Amino acid sequence: MTATPQSTSTKITTQNVIDYSTIPFVKVDIYKYVPGFGRTLVESIITDSKGEAFISGITNDQYEFEVYYKDVLIDELSITTTSTEIIILFNPKSIDTVITPGYAWTVFTPQVNKLTGQTVLNQDVNVRNGTIQRIAIFATEINDKNRTWDVNRYYLLKTTGITNGYSNDITIATDLAAWDLNFSIIVQVDVMLTDGNSFTFKQLYVPYVAGRISSETLDILRNQMNELVGCKQGETCGLLVAISVLITSFVCVGLAAFTPIRNATGLLFIGIACLGFFTWLGWIPWFWFVLPAVLAFGGIIMAWKVK
Repeated sequence: MTATPQSTSTKITTQNVIDYSTIPFVKVDIYKYVPGFGRTLVESIITDSKGEAFISGITNDQYEFEVYYKDVLIDELSITTTSTEIIILFNPKSIDTVITPGYAWTVFTPQVNKLTGQTVLNQDVNVRNGTIQRIAIFATEINDKNRTWDVNRYYLLKTTGITNGYSNDITIATDLAAWDLNFSIIVQVDVMLTDGNSFTFKQLYVPYVAGRISSETLDILRNQMNELVGCKQGETCGLLVAISVLITSFVCVGLAAFTPIRNATGLLFIGIACLGFFTWLGWIPWFWFVLPAVLAFGGIIMAWKVK
């Protein structure tokens, strides 16, 4: 601050502390302590393209200056206005650094989702650009498709002994032979970082029993796909509806292009059969399928009668 005779009109200049070049468009909020009112905002200004601004009504008194650059508070100054010019110096590059948020990921072992009675599950939790505050792991046995009779088989909350970087191997050493092999297991890993970001990872495991692979696959397709694609259980999932329609379209177009089946009626029957299969899986609501199917069959019958 350059000392000059007292004046009620004060010029504020914002400059780069490195080379003393002016910095434009800096916001300065000026506060003063007023008896009975406390800390009070007196004036708020923004420097122009030359890095200058003028304030009036400032007397020879103590003021607090809050300096903002690109909406970031970069300095708080206590200044006694005994001059007609106040120069505020700071380094603009100090706030231009991009702050990369932390993120985490988990590697599940085994990655194949079929369990044997003695399978040991391992979760390798990793983080980059962040610090882990806690890790919570749940292993839940899914006892029915509505998740009503789920059984929590394992829970671990880890807040100490965490390596911030790569590899926090955490093993579920529970003997899975004691688990009911008629049902699947979901392992969920919740990771909370100190910057407030949180991440959730899930791995579905189904029991491996000889001769039951197909039934377990159908169990996943019918009862657990909503949750696996991020939809709520028991609600219509737009993504699964779109996937059903897309697969049905590919089947019909493929048959028409690469097989002798080119009859429109035959392709319509095949399309209805495919959509019916996805409706049976629960991917398409029944009322979305029944009405178009009835109308399609009605159209076919009417066409036959006309012929």
